[in-house]
Amino acid sequence: MIRLLESFEQVGKAVLTLQRRGYHLHSTPQKNWDLAQILSILDNEKPNTILDMGCAGWHVLTLCRDWGVENIWGIDLEFRLVDRLRPYLYAIRNKSVKLPYRVIRGDMTKTNFPNNSFDVITCLSVIEHGVNVESFLKETSRLLRRNGKLYVSTDYWEPKILVEKSIRPFGLNWNIFSKKEIENLVDIAKKCNLKMDDESISQTKEKVVHWNKKDYTYISLIFKKVI
Repeated sequence: MIRLLESFEQVGKAVLTLQRRGYHLHSTPQKNWDLAQILSILDNEKPNTILDMGCAGWHVLTLCRDWGVENIWGIDLEFRLVDRLRPYLYAIRNKSVKLPYRVIRGDMTKTNFPNNSFDVITCLSVIEHGVNVESFLKETSRLLRRNGKLYVSTDYWEPKILVEKSIRPFGLNWNIFSKKEIENLVDIAKKCNLKMDDESISQTKEKVVHWNKKDYTYISLIFKKVI
């Protein structure tokens, strides 16, 4: 399934969904649209193991913790000290001998996790920053169990928005995906045994996101590993 963030009304509904259930909100209002979708996946799939790729922001890890996922992992290239300390501080406050989640530093396209390790993998607003899409999809397919779900979101607009090479958020490249690029991503995913029931991409005129002097929106894709 492919979804577009089409309006600020959707952002408001996502915020209300999270608030009513007592979950922490994302510091970027539009990213609560992602969190609400992940919450729906948790409710439907009831996963035991989950991996958040590009997890330096703690929001997905915390959502999964509060929902009650038993085994939660995160991986990213870099971590702030505060993000490394978060699970330890939580365990201390709650007098728990078990960390609520674990984070590791590494390349999400080439991890050391065993095959078929996770029920769900999430990746929010990461692949637009120079990630090799084919390597990413191959790795997520390797890590997912059969019928496991992959949730990916990224920056999007149609027609294509070009980003100047001088704009390097976090010191990384930045790409705002176009419809053709998303369709190519879906085709690559199929070759990696990651499929979806509905591949259609809706249209929207509202650019809900403004960042680095660019106006665009978010797109999310939910895949299922079929083999």
